[in-house]
Amino acid sequence: MLIYPTTDPRRFDRRLYKGGDGGAGQMRADEVERQRRVQEAVDTVNATFNGQGRRAMYQDIQNATRDVAVRDLDKQFTQANNQNLFGLARAGLLGGSVDAESSGDLATRYGEGQIRAAAAGQGAAADLQSVDEKTRQNLVSLAQSGMDTGTAASMAAGQMAAAADTARATSQAATVGRLFDDMGQAYLTNQQLKARFPSGTTQGSGTPGYSSNLYAPNGYSGTVRK
Repeated sequence: MLIYPTTDPRRFDRRLYKGGDGGAGQMRADEVERQRRVQEAVDTVNATFNGQGRRAMYQDIQNATRDVAVRDLDKQFTQANNQNLFGLARAGLLGGSVDAESSGDLATRYGEGQIRAAAAGQGAAADLQSVDEKTRQNLVSLAQSGMDTGTAASMAAGQMAAAADTARATSQAATVGRLFDDMGQAYLTNQQLKARFPSGTTQGSGTPGYSSNLYAPNGYSGTVRK
């Protein structure tokens, strides 16, 4: 084995020592350690986003959004039902066929509203999951580029909290749309005229007595599943 003075740079060249591997073993060990740290950071990110707590958050957002939408539905239904009852009473149509028809229409629209409320909740949860997945993929890329485990965990927690706050705020504005707006005086007037003039003309005049176009449910679409 050659011995060099301490000031000679060749003293540190491991290739000059018998049995040396030129540092290849250390390089392999360093790479193994690097890959271990990368995998640890990636696992931390994935575990944070896939945890039971986050799955519970999706359900919470779904329920909260649905509940807000149902409150909007109930408010609209109550208002429309009251207007319908007052109108029927003024026209002397309570308890008759017009009453039954309008009540059935209200019930149908309420059923549609329930479907829309449930869909709003499911959509809100899906939106949060989509945001989380994009964030997870971004953080995994950063982890693979060398971000340490502590930073990965901190960034994951922070971005998840921000996404959840946004989802909660959005859920408070949930609505089912305007399902009952066209159930007003036009509907009742049309029903009264139909009751008085079933042929569609005023008695003895030959002129139209009502038009079915007075009741055009522009605010309602879709079907109700049983």
